[in-house]
Amino acid sequence: MSPVRAFASIFLAVFLFIFLSSALVTFLMPETYTANARVVAPDAAHLQIFQSAELLKEVSQRLNLPETFAARYGENRPLGDNRVEDLLRRSVQARRLPGTDLIEIRVYSRSPAECAQLANEIAETGARQARHGSGPIRIVEQAVPPPRPSRPNK
Repeated sequence: MSPVRAFASIFLAVFLFIFLSSALVTFLMPETYTANARVVAPDAAHLQIFQSAELLKEVSQRLNLPETFAARYGENRPLGDNRVEDLLRRSVQARRLPGTDLIEIRVYSRSPAECAQLANEIAETGARQARHGSGPIRIVEQAVPPPRPSRPNK
């Protein structure tokens, strides 16, 4: 066998292995859904409200997340506040949309209904907390359960 043929055979085998492995991993990944809620917040400081530990703790209590997450992760007793807050921080993003007064609250979850519920509760709790603080926040777009997963992109 010539060296060029040997190289081509090895290259093809490695290429097929990597391609098929990537396809397999993509189809085995759990589906993740994304929901977005938007609020009008004229003050830039409002963004911190949606990322605060106080807001996440209130949302956690209102939606009974310690028990929900405990059941999801196979725990016998409710998760602690710090663990629930950590799980929420990993699944929630709040960002100001450039050139606007809008803040987008994006939530990732394995359940379409849960991500929409979390995004809406975070928006409502943030608006409620802002009334008592620095100024009004108005919800302009409620999150709706997405019809299909956002990840992986199959």
